[in-house]
Amino acid sequence: DFDDLIYKTIELFEHHPEVLEMYQERFRYIMVDEYQDTNHTQFMLVKMLAAKYRNLCVVGDDDQSIYKFRGANIYNILNFEEEYPDAKVVKLEQNYRSTANILNAANGVIANNEGRKDKRLWTNKEDGEKVIYECFDNEYSEAESVVRRINELSRRGEALSDMAVLYRTNNQSRVIEEKMVMSGVPYKLVGGTGFYDRKEIRDILGYLKTVNNRDDEISLRRIINTPRRGIGDTTVNRIIDYAMANGIDLFSAMDMVESIPGAERAAAKVQDFTKLIYSLVDIYQEEGLTALYDAIIEKTEYAALLRAEGTDEAKSRLENIEELKNKVVSYEESAESPNLTELLEEIALVADTETSIEKDDRVSLMTLHSAKGLEFPYVFMVGMEERLFPSGMAMDSDDPDALEEERRLCYVGITRAMKELRLSSASTRMINGSRNYSKVSRFVDEIPKNLIKRMGERAPGYMQRDGFGSRRGMFEEYPAGDFGGSSFGRNSYGSGGSSYGSFSGGRSSGSGGSSYSSGGSSFGGSSYGGSGSFGSRSSVKDKPYSSVNLNSMKGMPSSGSLDYVVGDTVKHIKFGKGTVKEIVKTGSDHEVVVDFDRVGEKKMFASLAKLKKL
Repeated sequence: DFDDLIYKTIELFEHHPEVLEMYQERFRYIMVDEYQDTNHTQFMLVKMLAAKYRNLCVVGDDDQSIYKFRGANIYNILNFEEEYPDAKVVKLEQNYRSTANILNAANGVIANNEGRKDKRLWTNKEDGEKVIYECFDNEYSEAESVVRRINELSRRGEALSDMAVLYRTNNQSRVIEEKMVMSGVPYKLVGGTGFYDRKEIRDILGYLKTVNNRDDEISLRRIINTPRRGIGDTTVNRIIDYAMANGIDLFSAMDMVESIPGAERAAAKVQDFTKLIYSLVDIYQEEGLTALYDAIIEKTEYAALLRAEGTDEAKSRLENIEELKNKVVSYEESAESPNLTELLEEIALVADTETSIEKDDRVSLMTLHSAKGLEFPYVFMVGMEERLFPSGMAMDSDDPDALEEERRLCYVGITRAMKELRLSSASTRMINGSRNYSKVSRFVDEIPKNLIKRMGERAPGYMQRDGFGSRRGMFEEYPAGDFGGSSFGRNSYGSGGSSYGSFSGGRSSGSGGSSYSSGGSSFGGSSYGGSGSFGSRSSVKDKPYSSVNLNSMKGMPSSGSLDYVVGDTVKHIKFGKGTVKEIVKTGSDHEVVVDFDRVGEKKMFASLAKLKKL
């Protein structure tokens, strides 16, 4: 591979000095671009070639070294003067791209890194608008706000191609893609494929489609040997031929595999597959969509096989599988009568639109890594939350440079913006089917207060819970003593007019108000991009705020449009009958605790739960 080409060359130079000298004479002047991204073997090759004449010029920005996972060694550029004491350093600090406020915001963030060269970007351009940061109730409200602003800019005459949405991990694109499709905003994925076009997503959807309709031959053929279960193409073709000859569907032919000439050896494996499908159908009919999804992942060992790979690609695919579960759970919790057919139709609406967009004027969606080297007048950086960005893996790492590389990645993102930069986060984000509470990213707090306009914030970690719907039971009192802040209320999402309720209510932070401190709240478990394990998530604990007794609301009717009070019997589409135990007003929504006859106590938001009084 490429690394061996360099390694073998170094080996050649070491064992045959005359060959090295020949190339030193040939290449008397050496220039290297993007030096901050070089690895050790590249460093050695350059060092050997330049050793005789020492005419070496390297260009690079240590603050943009973001490829350690590919082997890049930032110390090649940080220690350059130690390696070459007579080197002349020229700082290229003038920036011609961004406004002064954007540059100073980037300077403020990156200044928190210790492993860097001292420099500060500046520009002759005007100050420009302040960086805008807004905290939303959830990832759907966040995506809606991005799309809303894009439409505003478009109506003003700005080109969609001048706008970019940046995120930390590939799986974050799903919600943004869906919102753009529903709003008719053309977009393109840079350096990646649309969420529903990714292999692992198409595989899992193949199982869902087969459970929904066993006559779906395309889906059936996709999954019969995915993951591999020893059913080869020859066996499949013989079953197809048998089905066509006898005028029956493919799945029915699989049920008769023992009677098919030439398929006898694989008969047991085919029968195991049909039994799997029948068992999944039973689970769906008895337990619903989320249980079906979990069963597909568990019974096929799809996630386990990806975990066993242990690669960055496998980790990304696991995150995509978790994100698809978020879609399933969100749909099941919000739809009036959740069913597999409607879910697949809703997904198809987005997936079909993804592949049909051909306009040149499109919004760019990409990871922060893919954004390096690009520039856009209008940039949206979403998911600015602890353990998402910076990643949980970096926060938990023993390597002090891990967090610094995340900060460099943030610096790269900020400096993509030319005129307007908007940062956003979600107070709650669904991770592998459970809704988790998030803290604003430290990188937001590191932007100087005079350069950022902050909106919609509430106290960090204002509620402690173990995922959506699972009660741990404590509200946190806001230091400011009042509930306010910014909220977009109930935001419609989904083909059935599904409503995602507001989790809003919190203190307004004014121009600053840091919600992160290095000695503050700790996070347990792994998380976004943390361990790469399927099903892991983080939860907030040890908040520095006094608790408010939930029982203070007992027996009190709730405000707003609820038609039930504490003590009433209600019915939930999934959990059945239960008794309302507690109701707490939270911004424009209500936290409701219900003791269900079948599953026990559950905490949920009224706008999502759609409880019906009996």
